[in-house]
Amino acid sequence: MNYNDSAYNNYSEVPLAVTPPLIQGFEGTFPPLNCEIVAGTPLDTWQKHTPGGFGLSSNSMRLHFYQIPAGDINDFYLPTLDFSNSTDSIPFKFSVAYARFNAVNFDTLELNVSTDCGSTWTNIYTKWGSTLATAPDDSSLLASFTPTSAQWRHEVVDLTAFNGQHNVLIQVRGISGYGNNVYIDDIKYLRACRY
Repeated sequence: MNYNDSAYNNYSEVPLAVTPPLIQGFEGTFPPLNCEIVAGTPLDTWQKHTPGGFGLSSNSMRLHFYQIPAGDINDFYLPTLDFSNSTDSIPFKFSVAYARFNAVNFDTLELNVSTDCGSTWTNIYTKWGSTLATAPDDSSLLASFTPTSAQWRHEVVDLTAFNGQHNVLIQVRGISGYGNNVYIDDIKYLRACRY
């Protein structure tokens, strides 16, 4: 029997797809059920941290880019979603907070979607530097930006292009520029179909 082992996928196991709505506020166990983290290096990666989005909860998910070498990639995989019965718009909502370290050392946040278990990806969101920033540059020792309740922004990304798909995998990717902290909270997939 011949085996083809030339392809490798970092996402090791795809759990059963979840039918939206699904809300993640990072208040419980981390990583949450059916989520996975793939770190570029073991120095630091996505972790549960305070504060929560807009100061309305205790926790969020943070990536401390200052502890991660420039160019390193850290991925957070959300639960696989089932949009097979979807016939309407699918808004993907989240809250973000970020401060650059300076105009040279800044980081990138991406959202990517796969419908083939991670073999190929479609980018649906990319922001970096000043376009990602929700607060002024923070070049303090150890670049330890912690957002105030006013230093968050709501983001909405349209997932309608994935209507009819039954294994929609969403990857939250942080690409280090050896900059500062980024926080993610209040992830929501609110409506996947109209009945």
